[in-house]
Amino acid sequence: MNQTIINLANQPDLYDIKMSYQTKGNFWIALDSETKKVVGCIGLVSLTNDNVALKKMFVLPTYRKDGLGRKLVETFLDYCQEKRKKFYLITKKFLVLYVVV
Repeated sequence: MNQTIINLANQPDLYDIKMSYQTKGNFWIALDSETKKVVGCIGLVSLTNDNVALKKMFVLPTYRKDGLGRKLVETFLDYCQEKRKKFYLITKKFLVLYVVV
C-alpha cells in the first residue's frame, strides 16, 4: 500500500494560516496545557453558497485516542451549526455532505 508522508513542506497553506483560513474560513488549534505546543488542528475553508469544507485535521500521534480529534470535530460542527453552514468532507475515497439544520 502506498502511503503519503504528510509534512509541513507539502502543506504550504500552513505557512500562512491567516490568509489560507481565517480570511475565508476558520482554523482551530489544540495546545498541550503544559508545554503550550500545538498538538492538533482543524481547518475550515469557505466554498460558495454558505458551503464550507473541512480541509485540515491533524492530531499528533502521542495525543491520539484521548478524544482530542473528537473535540476538534465537535468545535468544527458547532461553528457550522452556529453559522448555519453546510459542510463537505472530501477524502481520497469519499465525498460526504453534511447539512446543518
